[in-house]
Amino acid sequence: MDGFKISMEIAIALTSGIVSALGVWFKLKGSVEMQQLKISNMEDDIKTAQLRITSLKKTVEHNREKNENSVSDLKKEMGDMEMRIIKAIHELTTEINKK
Repeated sequence: MDGFKISMEIAIALTSGIVSALGVWFKLKGSVEMQQLKISNMEDDIKTAQLRITSLKKTVEHNREKNENSVSDLKKEMGDMEMRIIKAIHELTTEINKK
């Protein structure tokens, strides 16, 4: 009887240990899967951010080129206007001098 009682206690202890180990394993497996999901989401966020940054760089470069062209066009127009003003003043002074 004592041998049977000891065998039962060992069987119960082993079963309890196995059940506990399985519980820990499943819990850890779930945690690992959650962490992998978080990592995957973060990688997607990083890729999206990198695409946005690349797009913004292109937009900034395009706007910079556009600004440079606009400034040079404005300078040319101002130079042309200055020449027209000088010519108009010159014509007025020549007309005044003729009278």
